[in-house]
Amino acid sequence: MATPGLESSAETSGGRRLSRRDFLAGGLALGAAGVAGPYLLGGSAEAAVRSRASVSGTIDFLSWDAYDLRFPQMNAWRKQHGISMNSTYISDYPEIPAKLTSAASRGLYNLATYGAQYGRQWKALGILTPLDMSKIPNYKNSLGFFKSGSTWARYWNFDGHQWGIPFTWSYATNNYNAAKVAAPKTTADFLKPQFKKKFALNDDYQGEILLAAQVLGIANQKGLFTPAQLKKIVNFLNELKKNALLVAPSNGDIANLFASGEIVACVDGFLGMEQLVAQKGVKTIKSVVPAEGSFSFVDSYFIPAGAKNADAVYAFINEALAPPMQAQESGYLQAGVTTVNGVAALSAANKAAYQPSNVNALFAKAPLFDLPTSPPKGYTSIADWETAWESVKAS
Repeated sequence: MATPGLESSAETSGGRRLSRRDFLAGGLALGAAGVAGPYLLGGSAEAAVRSRASVSGTIDFLSWDAYDLRFPQMNAWRKQHGISMNSTYISDYPEIPAKLTSAASRGLYNLATYGAQYGRQWKALGILTPLDMSKIPNYKNSLGFFKSGSTWARYWNFDGHQWGIPFTWSYATNNYNAAKVAAPKTTADFLKPQFKKKFALNDDYQGEILLAAQVLGIANQKGLFTPAQLKKIVNFLNELKKNALLVAPSNGDIANLFASGEIVACVDGFLGMEQLVAQKGVKTIKSVVPAEGSFSFVDSYFIPAGAKNADAVYAFINEALAPPMQAQESGYLQAGVTTVNGVAALSAANKAAYQPSNVNALFAKAPLFDLPTSPPKGYTSIADWETAWESVKAS
């Protein structure tokens, strides 16, 4: 991922991406596809204004690969401002608080990300820094969903401070080959005979469980299921697995199965699957949100407690919200933008996919679900979810 002579990766995790981060398996392959042409040319008036302010230093980044935005335009911005970037990549989100609460690594990182649902928990751990919003002026241009209202107050601005800056988001879909099968209206459709051994399940325990909960009508914003409810979810997923061809390890594997014709659909896919498979010669893959609903993710930059050289970090976060960078990010990550001017910079394809004028409706259809990391008595935990999914895979 690093650009030789400009930046280096201090550590790369070899672990499998878990849960929703498997979306990136497609985005990385697609690079910065789908960005708007005018912003690739450089020399805009806004870019000229931004270049007048000079910052320098090192950003020590801790998060998923690709979230350090190592595409050409951001690489050029870092070089212009004398900012180097060392990246430590993770394979699952719990690795971040584990490192940031360790006495040995506290203060080593000055930029990281959190999934929206982790914000309050990580703030309670003392690893988030209240943000100086005067240093992130581009945040004022955020879409309303990301800068006001109940969701904003729940995940990004609480206890009197702003803690995170949402910069990328997406939602799960079911994918299908429109040349071979009609769009499945609900995830329960995959129990029908016409899908027998013709679809894949994604090895994403959180996503599969949330989709099953939607089908069963027991999904709730807090992500709380009793043992009896989790058993119902497992029973449904067991039936799905019996009808499926296999549980695929990643979106990349699913793309290969689509391209080879071994499957005509998948459960718990993503919007970027369409372009990912198109690169392999099959241009008829489509995405559909099941009638009962899906789920979303939003990832946010934050500055870890004890961070040094915060000025370079603030400049990077602010730049990530600039229109040309937002457009690049959308293609690079195959995800939605969070700012109004970023919407204007999007390609027609990504505008259609992420419907920025209809963000609130999209999140109503595909909500942000909390994860039961510390559930009340009588409810199952996220560890129970993972154990339940492993039992489905073993069945």
